[in-house]
Amino acid sequence: MSKTGLPILRLALVVSLVVSLSASAEEGRSTYVESVQFDGNVTLSDDDLREVMRTRERGWLQLTHPKFNPEYMRSDLARLEALYHRAGFYEARVWSNSESDITLRPVGDARNAAKLTIHIEEGRRRHLRRRIFQPPLGALGEGLAPRLKLKPGEPFNPRAVDSEGSRILRFLQSSGYFAAEISTRMELLEAPSYASTDSVDLIFQLRPGPRGILREIQINGSTLPDAFLLQEMRVKLGEVLLLEKLLLSEQNLLDTGLFRSAIYRIESLGPEDVGSEGLRLVWSLRERDRGAVELGAGYGSQDGYRLLGGWTHRNFGYPGGRISFETLHNLKEDSKNNFGPSFERQVLEYQVRNVIRAGNHLGIDLFREKDYEQLSGLYSLESLAFRITLLRRLSPNVVLRLREQQRVGTQTLLESTDEGDPRYLTRSFATLLERDRRDHYLHPKRGDQILASYEIAGGWQGGDHHFQKIKLSGRWYDSWRGGVMASRLSLSWVGAYGKSQDVDLTAVPEDGVPYDERFYCGGSHTVRGYENASLGPRRDPDLDPGEGNAQGGRFMFVGNIEWRRSLAALMPFRWSKGLGASIFLDAGNSWLSPKEIAIDRLLPWDGDSDDNLRLFWGTGLGIHYVTPVTVLRLDLGFPASWVEDRNGIVWHLSLGHSF
Repeated sequence: MSKTGLPILRLALVVSLVVSLSASAEEGRSTYVESVQFDGNVTLSDDDLREVMRTRERGWLQLTHPKFNPEYMRSDLARLEALYHRAGFYEARVWSNSESDITLRPVGDARNAAKLTIHIEEGRRRHLRRRIFQPPLGALGEGLAPRLKLKPGEPFNPRAVDSEGSRILRFLQSSGYFAAEISTRMELLEAPSYASTDSVDLIFQLRPGPRGILREIQINGSTLPDAFLLQEMRVKLGEVLLLEKLLLSEQNLLDTGLFRSAIYRIESLGPEDVGSEGLRLVWSLRERDRGAVELGAGYGSQDGYRLLGGWTHRNFGYPGGRISFETLHNLKEDSKNNFGPSFERQVLEYQVRNVIRAGNHLGIDLFREKDYEQLSGLYSLESLAFRITLLRRLSPNVVLRLREQQRVGTQTLLESTDEGDPRYLTRSFATLLERDRRDHYLHPKRGDQILASYEIAGGWQGGDHHFQKIKLSGRWYDSWRGGVMASRLSLSWVGAYGKSQDVDLTAVPEDGVPYDERFYCGGSHTVRGYENASLGPRRDPDLDPGEGNAQGGRFMFVGNIEWRRSLAALMPFRWSKGLGASIFLDAGNSWLSPKEIAIDRLLPWDGDSDDNLRLFWGTGLGIHYVTPVTVLRLDLGFPASWVEDRNGIVWHLSLGHSF
């Protein structure tokens, strides 16, 4: 049968299926899925096929059988064919006949149980032999091959041909050929009958056309001066229009916070010199409201009750100037079980765009923080700081930040010691490089985020504290088994130098690193299954993990892996669309030095129950709910490393994913 007739056959079978089930619906009986069976699949297993289907049998988490939905069944047949196409089976047929493949069994007076059979003819598998470009791209094609997904020698997926053509067009546009056109054709090379696979040559007929020279820029939908908006753009009049610079211009316009959307289109102004044409770039912008007030309240197991308020004006003082004020108050029980304020912060920030040269954005912050009981549990800390941050976007995904900060802090000791109540000054300079390729900021499903930062305090800057701090972190997200596999690796180190090593500072450990600059492990954002800051070295080294005051480490390692899966398909309610579940495994700890990490302390069953220096493991289950503004998360953590006098279960309630 021809490929043209297959969709017609499939539609006819599904229509007959709908008619058959509608008869039972008219009798007032509902139908649920009892079982789904496959016939004819050889290369792909039943589990592989069920993974892409919405029509499912009852899972082990479901209390009831899922209802049978004919619309789901129709889409499932197409999904299964697409799965076979991706595996190289170009002529695969998938069908289910309502009369012979759907068995209805009455269950009680109001329901039918449906047993479904899906037939599959896999056909011959095809592999891609060659990619052919006509005419050859020559030097222009350098760097194209790594961007293409269809690789010679791998199964040939005909549904990916259009996407492959789009990647080639995008590559040509990155070199300025916005008028490029492409057409494709496939040539089948049939193998002998005794062979199991055929081969395909994929031929791309290319017409690059002339290179585009930007001659005009037109801006619609904005009340701001064109001169300000042109500063945000990386495209220049009289130059070749490149896709990368166009996308960077779009990102810069959105980064201003002034626009809800920034959409562009390109118009031809006609040919110019040989091999080039003039282009007009037209922007359609949609502005945000200039002023905004926000209020919020929430609860988390780590921060307690949270009250938040803020005000923002996005065009203050000059075009693009942004001023904002934010206040945050947390309330929870302290280490002595007294309920009250635990943390507060007020921030006044002003952002200036395009300082010194276009693309450099300056932020000036004045903020006050008060921590009523710092993580070490030794003192409360109140600080007033002034910070200047210079930001530059190096590419659509890469941002560089430089920050200079001066902070005056006052520590009030909570214990009776011989130490005084010191006031200190910390001056520091930090640089942060971030590459963010996640597909979503709050709930990523694909991509990665890499962070690297270096901070130096004291030295030539002066101040009372002298230390260096390095942080490295990587997060990765990809689809797996119908969900998202998320992982994170994080390394952090801080060390004193200069005067902080030679002079004993008040309320600072002997190693010279202040308590509030150290790393604390355990809790909802590091290793779940343990209380906040309960892991790592203690001020009294003879105490067990979680007892006494945490000293904080100078080195910290955290590794996490988490599988997230949507639960929307298991529930028929409209509100369940954002509901999901997760399974996680965390590992980490903080140490005074990397030398304290030993091979015999790395596995969950290694180390004694009173060993603060081993690698702690935690595992558990979680549920989360994705809203338009945040993710609500509740995790049930179990400590996999044995610790004396622990409950064994720790609840973690928080906003946002752990990573």
